[in-house]
Amino acid sequence: MVKLRCNCGDWKVLNFERYVYEQDEIVIAFDLLPILTCPTCGNIDLPDLTSKQIQKFISDNKDLGRRVFQLKGHSDEPFEKLKYPKGCVEFRISKSDSFFIPALSLGKLGDFSPVFFSLDVLINYMHNPRYTVHLGAETYGQITSEEFGIPFGINRNGKVIMWLTDIVNLPEEEQYYLRSKNIPSDHDVGSEFYEGQFEGVWAEPSKINRVKSLRKVLSQLISQAHGLNLFMLDEEAEVITKRISKPILFTDKEVGDTYEDINKILVESLNVKEIKAFIVQNSNLEKKDLAELRGMKLLRCWLIQFLQLSEETVDQLLLPLFVLYDLRIVYAHLTSAESREEKLISVCKRIGLNENCRDNEVIYDVMIDKIISMYETVIGHLN
Repeated sequence: MVKLRCNCGDWKVLNFERYVYEQDEIVIAFDLLPILTCPTCGNIDLPDLTSKQIQKFISDNKDLGRRVFQLKGHSDEPFEKLKYPKGCVEFRISKSDSFFIPALSLGKLGDFSPVFFSLDVLINYMHNPRYTVHLGAETYGQITSEEFGIPFGINRNGKVIMWLTDIVNLPEEEQYYLRSKNIPSDHDVGSEFYEGQFEGVWAEPSKINRVKSLRKVLSQLISQAHGLNLFMLDEEAEVITKRISKPILFTDKEVGDTYEDINKILVESLNVKEIKAFIVQNSNLEKKDLAELRGMKLLRCWLIQFLQLSEETVDQLLLPLFVLYDLRIVYAHLTSAESREEKLISVCKRIGLNENCRDNEVIYDVMIDKIISMYETVIGHLN
């Protein structure tokens, strides 16, 4: 079976293009043939059904004596077998997706018809306390409520994908809401969602989930090595940790709330009292030396004292946390336009972006990468 993942690593897309097929001196020119094209390397594969239909045509016509054929495209005969499920609101779907995208014809015919939605379909679920939207991986998520749970993917074009078989089981009012956000297929289902469901590939955790895991590892290592509880308010922090996921629409409010929550679990939850006591007991510093230190500056002091790192090294290491603080101010606090702009310029310069970058998603991705690198470096020194 042809795979959707190209050898170059990208996902192939179902396209309908002019195509010339040659075999045993027979030439078939198609006006619009379903093919799988890689947008990165340009590699072209024929879907299994396309190949099967071509071979059937050649077999049926090999004795006619003709060697050149002009055809419009594929046969519609299989489409006649595809029945829309009863009891389901009628969505805009592409029958071609079910037949020509690898693996989507598995199971009961039509079950895995991909249904496409605009990204803002998730807004209703994000801001309604009855629902939880969680992105466990970068392009694979889950919407849950007390009544149902439904997985979804996000493709490279920012479109949300669900399977028709999952939608059929939703309450009717949910189906009508989804129908209002339904858009035509772009024939591109490549995502961790697709790969996890059909290729059995375990999706890589999203970057923010990686941050959560590294925070936990750091806490455990410091506890084992030094008997110090680096963080406090574990139960409260756990509540916040569970609700943090990658922003979806990357509005100012959404990224602001995310930065606020990340700061709470990485900085505000630092166990100031215990860290100060540990430093006083195990170094030449006195209580008065630490009186003005909180949060990041206190963590800085601990790293210098007990990992034997230079001040310059630690300052560079903890840079992401200081940038995170500024991003909180920019996106989640009331500030003047002038102050906001100054801080954004400073943020972008410090994390290696063009100072004029104002793309929330780009800034977020670079920031999370910097935080991951920070934790990995500290953990490396502890090991």
